This record gives sequence, structure tokens and C-alpha cells, in this order.
Amino acid sequence: MSNRILIYDGSNTVIRFCSTMGSAGKAKIISAMLNGIRAEVNNRNINFVIMAFDHGSSEFRKKLFPEYKAQRKAQREKTPADVKATELRYEIINEFIEVCRTIGLPVFYSYGIEADDLISFAATYSADPVTIISTDKDFLQLVSERITVYSPVKQIEYKPRTILKDLPYLKPSELKAYLVMTKVILGDKSDNLPNIPKIGEVKAAGLLERFFTKKLTDDDRKLFLEHKDLLQLNRQLVDLTQLPLDFQDKIFKELLKCLKIALEFSKNSEKIESISEKYTLNLNWVKAINSDLLTTIKRFISTLTYSKVVEGEEKQ
Repeated sequence: MSNRILIYDGSNTVIRFCSTMGSAGKAKIISAMLNGIRAEVNNRNINFVIMAFDHGSSEFRKKLFPEYKAQRKAQREKTPADVKATELRYEIINEFIEVCRTIGLPVFYSYGIEADDLISFAATYSADPVTIISTDKDFLQLVSERITVYSPVKQIEYKPRTILKDLPYLKPSELKAYLVMTKVILGDKSDNLPNIPKIGEVKAAGLLERFFTKKLTDDDRKLFLEHKDLLQLNRQLVDLTQLPLDFQDKIFKELLKCLKIALEFSKNSEKIESISEKYTLNLNWVKAINSDLLTTIKRFISTLTYSKVVEGEEKQ
């Protein structure tokens, strides 16, 4: 029997709830987030949940591009009110991580690895159906017949056909390349990634359509050639399925650690009950998942195709 996997972008979740419930207090925000997870688990008949959180910027991206996300702190803390809001958000993240860990949910939180990296790793190498919960559009490049992305804000479930309906000239097999190339060309201000100069969304859309319909002009080819270094750098930074193998190996080892910790905590029914009482929560869904967590984790690990990648690399 296959697992039905839900992977939460934990950092994204906290930011969303803090922006709408910032004055409600930590306990109510955490309770609301867990109730949101419960709803998704019950509605989707999920038997395995992974929580992924950012812990510093990606190590390998910082090495490639030291300016990666360098502007974030300044943008977050323009005023004393911004500083206070940021401090509260970090307090909630830390408490939310502790709560999720205590009730037995696998929590991935490892310095130098972004939530994006773990989520892409687990979703890509899993053999089972995966739903990613996040408003981050970067995850759309992972969408396939097996992987979907759900945006709680837009309430849209992104599947290949959801995205392709607005791109009639694109083949399903070209979808990932299209989404990656879009960000490679346009860059990303939120990540401090540069774009091709004087190319905005409209021009990029036209350029991409000509590329995928094999109608590039001489000026298009010249543009790509002039900015090949920038395009190559951005591709390395934004393609979530092309992480360096040594970095993937680190993710894999940290993932195994967080699964082991989840197994240990899932057996402590007293602590789970204490969380239920403290935050006034119905955690029957957690108990149902925990009742067969060992079997679930064994299947998840045994069916990860990452081991085949590692074996292939060792043979070379």
C-alpha cells in the first residue's frame, strides 16, 4: 500500500498565519496552523506528514552567489514595528517546530538547508503521491502526475493541466523547463537574483514562446549569448531538481535524523495529550498517523529513488 504524503512549507505557513493573525497571540496562531494541517490530512486521507522549515540560507547557493537573499534582513526590518513583527515570527516558528516535533510529526530544520531543498528532495525522490502545501510559486516546477502543489491562499491545486491550460503551445514534457527558464530569465527580487536587463514579464513570455516553438530570432539568440553566464548562474540557483550531489547527501542524512526523532516522540502519548490541552486541539488525526508511523517511514525510505542515484554515482 502506498503512502499518501503531505509536505508542509512550515516557514511559509507561519508567515501566512502571522500576516493575518499577528495580534491573536502565539497560542492561537499555533492552534490555527495545526487545525489547518488537520483539515488537509482529513480531507486528503493523508497518512504521512513532513514539516519543513528554513534554517538560514542555502549553503551551496551562498557559495555560488554570495548576494543570494542578502537584502532580506534590511527589507524585513525597515521600522521598529517591522523588527518586532520579525521577532514575533521567529518566536512562533521556534514554538511551532517544538510543538510539531513533540506530537510526532517529522520536522526538518537543519542549518544551511532551505525548506525548498528538503521539499524538492523528498517530493522528487518519493515513489508515492505527494501534495506540497505552500504559496511559493517556485514549487510549481515540481508539479507532475504524482506531485501537486496546493496554495491555501488562492485555494488552487496545481497539477500539470492547471498550468498548461494557459500555455497551449507547450508540451507536458516541457512544463518544468518552461517554469525554470521563466525564473532564470526574470530573476527574483525576493531572492536578490538578477534578471536579463530590460526583459520584463511580457517580453519574457514572448521570448519563451519563441524558444519552445523553435521560432527564435537572431536577436533572441544574441540575447541568450550575451547573458549566458547570468543564465547559467540563475539556472544553478533556481532549479530545485538539480541540487549538487554532496548537498543532496546532506539533505538525505538530515532527513533520516528527523524521521528517527519523529518515531521517538510519536510514542510519548502523555506529551501529545499535554499539547492537546495547552492549545485546545483535537489531535486524533496525529494519533492515527502515529499508530502506524514506523511502517509508513520504512516504506518512505525504502522506496526513495535517491539511493539509486547514489549507487549510480559510486559506480562511475
